[in-house]
Amino acid sequence: MTTSIHIRQLVRRLESSKRGLALLIVSSVLFLSFGQTTSAQEDWPFWRGPNFNGTSTATDLPDKWKPKGGTDSNLVWKNTDVGGRSTPVAFAGKLYLLSRHARETSEEREKLVCLDAKTGETLWENTFNVWLSDVPDTRVGWSSPTVDPETGNVYALGVCGLFMCVDGETGKTIWSIPMHEYFGLLSTYGGRTNFPVIADDLVIISGVIIGWGENSKPAHQFIGFNKNNGEIHWIQGTHPQPHDTNYSSPTLTTIDNQKALVVGSGDGNIWALQTGTGKPIWHYKFSRRALNVSPLVVGDTVYSGHSEENLTGTAMGAVASIKLSGKGDIT
Repeated sequence: MTTSIHIRQLVRRLESSKRGLALLIVSSVLFLSFGQTTSAQEDWPFWRGPNFNGTSTATDLPDKWKPKGGTDSNLVWKNTDVGGRSTPVAFAGKLYLLSRHARETSEEREKLVCLDAKTGETLWENTFNVWLSDVPDTRVGWSSPTVDPETGNVYALGVCGLFMCVDGETGKTIWSIPMHEYFGLLSTYGGRTNFPVIADDLVIISGVIIGWGENSKPAHQFIGFNKNNGEIHWIQGTHPQPHDTNYSSPTLTTIDNQKALVVGSGDGNIWALQTGTGKPIWHYKFSRRALNVSPLVVGDTVYSGHSEENLTGTAMGAVASIKLSGKGDIT
């Protein structure tokens, strides 16, 4: 049985109404998929996989979940100290995820954790404070980190907006930027924070920003940083005054010979943006509310959905297929 079937089962769980519970299970037992191999073919550096579609070519994986122990259990190890909402990513025999530190104590913080994929042993923890935010402790560790396959560095965005680049081997911080202090990134009670994406020499992150000057109006902004030193290359906003914060993870692709990311925005649009400049290629109005679903690109088609208010009528929720090339017309 291939991983594609296995991962589709995970994705369905992740997008269900019991998302938090599903992520807790994944955080504890993802080793069933990745703990037995360390080859580059099995690396999973982004939460939706190396191809941004939730599928893999790996074989000989379990087709049933039996994590409770017993004679027929396929449980290899269990680490209950790091379970949470953050989906682990796998690279070079290690797992990385965000989690709560020192839960329900006066020392509680957020942390980026590295585990040995074969044993579940904690190799290092990078802990940091949560400040200038009203996010509750149960939503700490919301997003998932991303590994840069070229350098092995790990990128993560904390619930309060601390954006960091960490050495994947040692856990030492290479650079960090408090996005809420520098840009006015909104950290809400909902705790929604987005997924970093590596595009060549850039790492791209987004969030709803209420800044100053040209950025004084709230907008869902995308920012491209130099992945090595954190220098800003570009900032690009979608429509101002978005309906909500969101956590639609981008999909990297190519549109008319230009590298692009396709992503749902807080303004209810699906956007295609140039990765090198952030300039819009097209956008498609899809919902009256923010989009939290991650678009899927298959060939020359973008598939996406939502469960919010549609543009017309009283029904809620829709699924659409959109032309990837050209102006993003609906198919």
